[in-house]
Amino acid sequence: MARTRQARSTNPRWRFVALIAGSVLVSQAFAPSAISAADVPQLLDVSIATGADDAEESSVGVMSLASTDLELVADGTRGNQVIGMRFTGVAIPPGATITASSVQFTTDEATSDPTTVSIQAQDADTAEAFTGANFNISARTRTSAAVAWSPLAWPTVGAAGADQRTPDLSSVVQAVVARSGWVSGNALAIIITGTGHRVASSYEKGTTVRARLHVEFTTTGGAVPTVTSFSPASGPPGSSVTVLGSRLSSATRVTIGGTSAAYSVISDGELRVTVPAGAVSGPIQVTSPGGVATSTSSFTVEGARPIRVPQDQPTIQAGVNAATNGATVIVSPGQYAEHVVIDNKAITLGSEFLLSGDRAVIDTTIIQVDPTSAGITIGPGGSGSAVVGLTIRVTPGTSGVVDGIHAPASVRVTDSHIIGFDDGIDIGEVNGLTYSAEVRNNIVEGGTDDGVDLDGATSAVVEGNTLRNNHEDGIEIRLSDFTARRDILITGNTIATNGQDGIQVIDELGASDRSFRIERNLIDTNGRAGIGLMDGGQSGEDYRAASLLDPFTIVNNTFRGNNHGLSGGDNVVAVNNIVTGSTNLGLKGVDGTSIAAFNLVAGNGTAAQSSNVDSATTVTALPLLNADGTLSSTSPAIDMGTAWYERGGATVVAMTAAQFAGAAPDLGARESTF
Repeated sequence: MARTRQARSTNPRWRFVALIAGSVLVSQAFAPSAISAADVPQLLDVSIATGADDAEESSVGVMSLASTDLELVADGTRGNQVIGMRFTGVAIPPGATITASSVQFTTDEATSDPTTVSIQAQDADTAEAFTGANFNISARTRTSAAVAWSPLAWPTVGAAGADQRTPDLSSVVQAVVARSGWVSGNALAIIITGTGHRVASSYEKGTTVRARLHVEFTTTGGAVPTVTSFSPASGPPGSSVTVLGSRLSSATRVTIGGTSAAYSVISDGELRVTVPAGAVSGPIQVTSPGGVATSTSSFTVEGARPIRVPQDQPTIQAGVNAATNGATVIVSPGQYAEHVVIDNKAITLGSEFLLSGDRAVIDTTIIQVDPTSAGITIGPGGSGSAVVGLTIRVTPGTSGVVDGIHAPASVRVTDSHIIGFDDGIDIGEVNGLTYSAEVRNNIVEGGTDDGVDLDGATSAVVEGNTLRNNHEDGIEIRLSDFTARRDILITGNTIATNGQDGIQVIDELGASDRSFRIERNLIDTNGRAGIGLMDGGQSGEDYRAASLLDPFTIVNNTFRGNNHGLSGGDNVVAVNNIVTGSTNLGLKGVDGTSIAAFNLVAGNGTAAQSSNVDSATTVTALPLLNADGTLSSTSPAIDMGTAWYERGGATVVAMTAAQFAGAAPDLGARESTF
């Protein structure tokens, strides 16, 4: 059963609640009268839940999932191992501030060898289960945050005290919880590398001795960090920089000149930062849940001068060819008639927007091509590349079935304007490989197919884009066969006037395990469905309302003027949305275990058909929207949302009072100031 907690109550008493579910203990002191009134201290202890959740990977990648101990890290002929521990059901809400964290081990064998390890987490919204595939731990992307540990000797078998407990891991856990796709109840994996030898008990040794993750956190954002100084003032990629300030231990991201950098927390007032490959000179910025701190002076990256086009190389392709792995190629304003290929290296290709942040240069730095091949192709060897701040367009008066950016690779595409191709941005291929996509702050329009097309086993963040006037879908996602979890976040976009669906998800034959969070989007006047779910590999929207079992969390979106609002899904949680002006149906086939609650559904041809709608929390008055999709001052959607919603033991919505203006959140994509 779903549980909701509004942001207001008249009960002044405090309650203390302990929730025990399997191996998870949550202790919480909270005031029912104000979900977000002040920092709420909470404790969480999560033990390893299955035998496969603590795993060892040998120095040549061979996995062990059922050992009775964890060798940290040397293990005879297996060499220095990589250790993975996956903790499931981590009930920490999005936006929480981690104040303390550790992993408690129990000694399985007496050892005293000098040992030094580094502790990180898998940098993923939720950690997929470990498998027997070679290199299944080390192949995972890890957090930039890392904590060093040189444990004292473990002389006593069965000991589980301070010597067997890691140092504070709050920065590592914070880096995961601060991800935009993190949801309470997700899985978190801790990864340990290093040298030396300590032996801890594994899951197989019994429930009382297996590893346990301890986390202390609060549910408001915390204090803003400060950066007071850094030294040295310059250095090459790979060198270290000491950053001093305050409230730095909760850092979730550090950048140098806008490029993400690996870092270690030394103390609350000190970070040790590694200058990343491809970085350009610029301020050092530290992000935490409490805010962002930026240094007053710039760090100078030595030996990292970007390649300039045409100043250093006459063409963009020549600049790409001259670049080494990690380099930056900056294109000056002008029009360039060339198809660009990036492969066998990961580089950043962009306009002078990279240097100035001036969006005006985006529209004056143009790659214009005849549609004989993609504007930019990023091959598999170019995984990790980025395209930033370019206009990419088809030569006016020509046509052809090619992509603006075609990338069978993991890529980042931001702050670009892509016009008139088949798919504007096409990432991944249906080939069994995994990809990661970051698509932010772009305008993609006028395509003959889709604005953004995600294929294969792709995890993605699609945020802050305008996807309009494409002949088919604003976003099309194909769920190719892949059983490991892949997360897709679609947030803060305007998806409008596309010929078919705003967002179309197509299930291919075979198993898939995707998790979708679709939040704060304006999905407006698309020809068919706002969100349409299809199956059998079919892409022509026919309103079949396919019964996909992949979980969809659909929160605070505005669906306006589509043929259907939301079509399909047997595992959908739809909360705080507006669905209005659908010429045919507002909701269709949102059934199975799905629920639609705290939504406004009004002014549609038919409100709902074959859908699980909580009528008690559904507003049925017209939303009175402004032309831009925002709420007018008299809208009945104001203050009608919920700040807290749980479903199936997972937190779907967890807002603090700072995130909305009135007594409760508004419905729809844009929170009003009324």
